[in-house]
Amino acid sequence: MILTLLLVAAAAAVCVAPFWFIFGRMGYPPYTCFLLLLPFLNIGFVYYVAFTDWPIELQEESPDA
Repeated sequence: MILTLLLVAAAAAVCVAPFWFIFGRMGYPPYTCFLLLLPFLNIGFVYYVAFTDWPIELQEESPDA
């Protein structure tokens, strides 16, 4: 039982770690990668990220004052 929990935790960490850096580069707070662990919210969040303007893009388009 404990071994199974450790394996699940390790698998979750391996899956979440790259998204921590990806979301940070996109301009979202890196901790939003934990939304990917929630069953139906992850699909909605992936679609949201795919079809909206990323904060980093909006920052690049704004004129410097």
